[in-house]
Amino acid sequence: MPKQNECDVIPGLVPGIESSASAGASGATDPGDKRRDDTPIDRRRNAYRPDLAADALRGKVAAPRHAAGEARQVIDAAVPLRDTPDAHASWSTQVLFGERVTLYEERDGWAWVQLACDGYVGYLPASALSARLQPPTHRVKVLGTFLYPSADFKSCPGLDLSMNAALCVAEMGHAFARLADGRFVPTPHIAERDRFAPDFVATAEAFLGVPYVWGGKTRLGVDCSGLLQVAMHAAGLACPRDSDMQLAELGTSLSV
Repeated sequence: MPKQNECDVIPGLVPGIESSASAGASGATDPGDKRRDDTPIDRRRNAYRPDLAADALRGKVAAPRHAAGEARQVIDAAVPLRDTPDAHASWSTQVLFGERVTLYEERDGWAWVQLACDGYVGYLPASALSARLQPPTHRVKVLGTFLYPSADFKSCPGLDLSMNAALCVAEMGHAFARLADGRFVPTPHIAERDRFAPDFVATAEAFLGVPYVWGGKTRLGVDCSGLLQVAMHAAGLACPRDSDMQLAELGTSLSV
């Protein structure tokens, strides 16, 4: 299995899935969806629109403007990534607390970004991002936990964090760990970011009973490909977001 890409590394050009099935899953293509050799580029994992494209795609797609992008970090619990800058648009996926993204444009309260973990491209609220980057030291290892304003379970819980959320821990305690931003998380609920849960099947089974939600990746709701990605990321393994990508890129076919 391929090792997981570090979620705090900002991606460059992410290869598309060169198949008609992939192009269909990401919507209808147009002349801007072609490389110079006429093979399609997957919009889901390459940052380009008719008016703007990532610098990494300069010369590969037609766009009047290109941007290098700026690093940002997610500071909200689990943020829906959407295909369009519309609060009523369907979810493409969810972006977890502590994840890094590349910001290409901010307009009218929306940020157009590319995720560092899997290269996915879309829109999320600009208020969910911070330019202050805190290096992750730990990750949430359980289905979910809370951030607290003090090291006291009786204090009012804040953000509801999900499995694989990335945390910057400043001080470890027996019951609580203090984060760099001054908030606290229960110590038994986190693990060092390079200490993984290798049995991804057991991790997936922990989600039994969680409702199906298109684009979901948390204990509140998950879809099929999101479940696989969460479980494999918890095991320290790379995993693309969508089922057609997973079919094309993970493992080997078996004769049965």
